[in-house]
Amino acid sequence: MKKINIPTEPVGSIPRPHELILAQRNYHQGRLVLDRLHDYYIRAIQMTIQGLEETGSPVITDGEQTKPSFLTYPIFVLFNDYYTFSTDCFSLKFTDGHQRLLPRLIKAPFRYAVYAHTYIDNA
Repeated sequence: MKKINIPTEPVGSIPRPHELILAQRNYHQGRLVLDRLHDYYIRAIQMTIQGLEETGSPVITDGEQTKPSFLTYPIFVLFNDYYTFSTDCFSLKFTDGHQRLLPRLIKAPFRYAVYAHTYIDNA
């Protein structure tokens, strides 16, 4: 059978593997340490890059697998030490119905812990 080539490129995030979604949930509930969550992130990046390579994609990306949220990625590792999420705090509601809680600062000063280049370095 002749192979059909459909030119395409990724736009935005790539859906996360189910295992990573569970690992993130466990981390937020205090049942998984950050180092172990990092292992899940690395596997998700590898799977995403391999999948894009297999499709012949002209653009290879990590699919934003390791970014917890476009809102919180610079402060994610400070969770529970410097900020927390609270349903009585601000949130963003999107047209598709999902909602993102904004972090509540619980210890000053506000600071960043992760910079964007870190995601490129990991991929």
